[in-house]
Amino acid sequence: MTVGSMLKISKNIKSHKKRMDHQLVDMYLYIDSKPTVYYPENTATDFTIQLPTHISSVSECGLIELRLPSRPEKKLFVCTDICEESVINEKTLPVISSLIRKDSAPSHIVYIPLRSRSFDIIRFYICDESGRVAELEGQAIEGTSLTLHLR
Repeated sequence: MTVGSMLKISKNIKSHKKRMDHQLVDMYLYIDSKPTVYYPENTATDFTIQLPTHISSVSECGLIELRLPSRPEKKLFVCTDICEESVINEKTLPVISSLIRKDSAPSHIVYIPLRSRSFDIIRFYICDESGRVAELEGQAIEGTSLTLHLR
């Protein structure tokens, strides 16, 4: 496990969703943005984590919880490089959730298809509608933490 990142893997085999050749697996990742040995340049709005294990056999993810160092003053988007892209105005971004003004938690969970069903490194960034990484007040002192549900 990398410094500053936590991973809890919960393998619940869903018998009603099981096919003969494939089992679906649920996983919850508890992640924070603190700098790590591998990624000392991590910030509260742009961070990468190295998972302690390789993840495979998942096809979509949803953001369950998000804690930011401060409340944003404008609409922001939480992006991750493992998600398929969405259209935001005239741009395409790998958005997992949007944050409405002065709201630092997802209002509902939307599951986004993954680009790859197998990975061990994930990058997250919080950006504005143009795709520029956002600056948040207090980001140098406190970090961002999130809970990601993979299924």
